[in-house]
Amino acid sequence: YERTQVAVAQFWYKQLSGSTPTPTPTPIPGEPPTAPTTSWFGEYYNGEGLSGTPVATRYDSAIGFDWGTGSPMPEVWLDHFSIRWTSKVQLDTANYRLCAMTDDGVRLWVENNLLINEWHGNNGVTYCGSYAAGYGDHTVKVEYYEHQGNALIYVWWEKE
Repeated sequence: YERTQVAVAQFWYKQLSGSTPTPTPTPIPGEPPTAPTTSWFGEYYNGEGLSGTPVATRYDSAIGFDWGTGSPMPEVWLDHFSIRWTSKVQLDTANYRLCAMTDDGVRLWVENNLLINEWHGNNGVTYCGSYAAGYGDHTVKVEYYEHQGNALIYVWWEKE
């Protein structure tokens, strides 16, 4: 419980034994991305407008990052950067609530339906939108920008 300031709860786990997973290869520029359907293809840009050529690309297993005042990776600036993630996710036939907690702006689409459009500065605020899904794979796109200071984004969904 946090009443007056920004609160953050974090959870993590570490594999203690068993086989080590095979790392996902870094995509080659100009080639179409191919990866398991459970990953997000991230395009990382210097600048807040998602414009030009990405300075880096990679597959992320989830959109759940708290970089603080740091950078997502060495090629990306500490402030004034943006990221576009895309993925195919399998959904059941149900109404879903999709949410994003960010510092700063975020937009989220499912099948070209804009569900969250909060493209402005904020301080760790959660936004949600609803989507009525049919069973199968759905294209989800998330766009994020960091202005300055702390940087974080978490995206999740649940059946309503």
